[in-house]
Amino acid sequence: MYSSRITFVFVLIILFSGLFISTNQVFAAVDTWTDATTTVVGSTTMRGVSMSDSTHGVAVGASGQIVYTSDGGINWTDATTSVGSTTMRGVSMSDSTNGVAVGESGQIVYTSDGGINWTDATTSVGSTTMRGVSMSDSTNGVAVGNGGTIVFTAPPSTAPPSTAPHSTPSTPSTPSTPDGGSSASKHDTRPTFGLDHKTHTHN
Repeated sequence: MYSSRITFVFVLIILFSGLFISTNQVFAAVDTWTDATTTVVGSTTMRGVSMSDSTHGVAVGASGQIVYTSDGGINWTDATTSVGSTTMRGVSMSDSTNGVAVGESGQIVYTSDGGINWTDATTSVGSTTMRGVSMSDSTNGVAVGNGGTIVFTAPPSTAPPSTAPHSTPSTPSTPSTPDGGSSASKHDTRPTFGLDHKTHTHN
């Protein structure tokens, strides 16, 4: 009986010790932060960051700064963009290659190569300062900005129907591609953010 109690206590000690070690290891992962080796951002104020996994991520900031990493944040490289000196305020990477960044003056840009290159999206936000964005995958997301502005994107198949007057155009023949296939089957695979959206403005 005595030996059974000793065994029970010993087992409890082992279990609690394992729990304590596991908890410490969890906290250790975020308890210590180290300066990145190469940042190229100088003293620029950085305003947003999104890591799609443990190695890939993008950070954005003032003066049009957009940088990307592929080694967990150790080294950062300048991206090629069209934002000029526009302050960027938010970024969301849905995976290691696709993401969207937003900023002042209605700036919304997207990447499909991990943050290396960024392209302007088509929107109706005008010069509204956009302050945040969240992408659930490469084509679906929501961005928010000043004045109660909320814009969303969705695949064309789920976009609201057009309100333009209905007409029945003639059906043109479907041209073939050099490989013998139909050009109608060749879809644009770029992110559709900002191409199909609604804007809500709070008065």
